[in-house]
Amino acid sequence: MGNKAIITKGEIVDVAYEMAMRDGLGSLNMRAVAAKCGISVGTMYHSFATKSDLVNSVVGKFWQESLADIMGEADGAHTSFLAFCRELSVQLRTAFASFRKGFLLHLSTLDEQALESAHAREERAFSHIKRGLERVLMSDPDVHQDRLSGNLAPEVLCALVWGTLLQAAQTDALVDEALFALMEETLY
Repeated sequence: MGNKAIITKGEIVDVAYEMAMRDGLGSLNMRAVAAKCGISVGTMYHSFATKSDLVNSVVGKFWQESLADIMGEADGAHTSFLAFCRELSVQLRTAFASFRKGFLLHLSTLDEQALESAHAREERAFSHIKRGLERVLMSDPDVHQDRLSGNLAPEVLCALVWGTLLQAAQTDALVDEALFALMEETLY
C-alpha cells in the first residue's frame, strides 16, 4: 500500500513550507511540490493558479509559524505588556534572520502583482499581531489604563509599538530599547 496522496490546499502548503525551509523559497516549483505531495501538476494548479499564489501561502505560513509561540501568549493575555513586547522583539529578530536567509532573495524576483500579494499576505498575518498587542495591553493590570486615550489610545499605541518592533527587526537597529524605556515610564 503506497502513501496517501496529499490533496488539501493546507497539506500542499505544509509540504511546500517544509521544502522552502529546507532548501529556500527559490527552490519551490509546482512540479517538485506536486511530486512531493504525490499529486498531479494539474491538481497543484487547481489549488494554486500560479507559483506566486503558492509562494504567498508559504510566506503567510512562515509568519504564522515564526510568531505562533508569542501569539499564543497574547491569546492568554495574562502577561505584562512590556514583557510581551520584549519577547515579541526577540522573536521578530529571529524570524527576520530566517526570512532573510531563505525567503527575501526570492521575493525580490516576483513580479509587481505577486509582490503586492505577498505583502498583503504578510499584512494579514501582522494584523493578528497588532490585535494581540492590544489584548495584552488592555489585560495588563499594572498598566495605568486611564493613560490609554488620545495619542496613547490602545490602537494608536499598539500601531506605534508594532511599527517600531518591525523596523528594529528589519534593520537590526536598537530603537526598540528606547521604546521600551518610554513605555515603562509612561504606562506603568
